[in-house]
Amino acid sequence: MNRPQDQGAAIILGGVWILVLLALYRSILCFGDEHDDLFDLIRLAFGRVISKLMIYVYGIFVLLMIGKDLAIVWGTIGNIMLPK
Repeated sequence: MNRPQDQGAAIILGGVWILVLLALYRSILCFGDEHDDLFDLIRLAFGRVISKLMIYVYGIFVLLMIGKDLAIVWGTIGNIMLPK
């Protein structure tokens, strides 16, 4: 993505993707009551089996991102604190 036309396409596609996710999230919010959280809304929108699969995938994604962030932070701290 070093060319300007690629960057423009990425910006446009990113904007379209944000609109799709916003529409999906808004439609999911219509299913629940005021006090439902995200997991209840996913269960109501997608059913029991698919919602459990989605929640497990989301949980794995969160754990991987936490691990990645911690690795970056501890690598930075290790480079600063430990002498070479």
